[in-house]
Formats: sequence, C-alpha cells, structure tokens
Amino acid sequence: RYPAQFRQMKHDELTGIGTKALFDMSLCECLQSPSASSSLSLLCVNIDNMKRFNMHNGHEKGDELIKSISKLVEKTIPSTAKLFRTGGDQFMVILEPCDQTEAVNVSNEIVSSVAREPLVHQEEHCGDQHCMGPADISVSIGVASTTSATGIDAKDLSKIATEKMLEAKLAGRDCTKW
Repeated sequence: RYPAQFRQMKHDELTGIGTKALFDMSLCECLQSPSASSSLSLLCVNIDNMKRFNMHNGHEKGDELIKSISKLVEKTIPSTAKLFRTGGDQFMVILEPCDQTEAVNVSNEIVSSVAREPLVHQEEHCGDQHCMGPADISVSIGVASTTSATGIDAKDLSKIATEKMLEAKLAGRDCTKW
C-alpha cells in the first residue's frame, strides 16, 4: 500500500503499518490532491482498556494485542484505505473516496470484528493481590468526513475524528461516534 521509500523510513516497527509522520503527510496530500473532488473520511481507532490490559498481562502481551488489532483493522478496511499507527494504542485510517455513511459502516465492522475475534489469551488471575481479572478488549472509533467543498484542513479533520473517538469512550466504549 505504501511506496518502498516510505516503508523503509515511515513504518511502525511493531506493526509494520504507517507512522504518524506518514499519516500527516498522506492526509495533507489527500486533501490537497487535484482529484480531491470526492469525499474523504478519517477514522480514529483507539483500543479500549489498554492500560488495564498491560497491568494484567504485561507490556509484551500489550504489544501482541496492538499487532493483532492492527492486522484485524487492516483486514477489515477496504483495500484502498490507508492505515497508520499514530500513538501507542491509536490508529488512523484514511478512506478515500468515502462518505460518512460508508465510513460509519466500515467503523462498525471494525468494532464488531474486534468484539468477536479472540485476539490475545489472558489468564484469569495475574498473581497480583489486587488483580481485577482480564481486561475487556474493544475499540472506540471516531469518524470525520469531508468533501473538497468544505475546505477543511488536515489538522482540523484529525481533531474532529479524535474528539469523536473520545465521545465514543465517554459513551461506554466499544462503539462508533460521528
């Protein structure tokens, strides 16, 4: 999905997908492209309960979970979409051409896929006296959409998607907000 020169410099070592730097550049290019007359959507995907997961299972298993979710998201999104890891447990997906309705459908499919896939085995008790048991694994997703007519820039579109993801977290996690 990415040109060879960027894969060498701009891929995440853990997951092999694009980095935040590549995301920033790709989103700007998509929004400034002469063919940007179609719609574009952005998904901000965040793993729910990651801190609890790491506390219960350790960071090595946490890395395994991040890799598993990145592979699942990559398998779920359209082949024309671009996937990036922009933070520890956060991913961004550029969908183009893609309107809000299509983006919400893709997002809901990601949420469902994560919910039904056994991603990483967790022990019932980690050995700590204060162990609260395994963490519930899900994702919260924010969707932001635009067309060339709206004239929104990359920074604002990213901000909207992130704010919507936070709304999904506040709404109880394991859902999509747009």
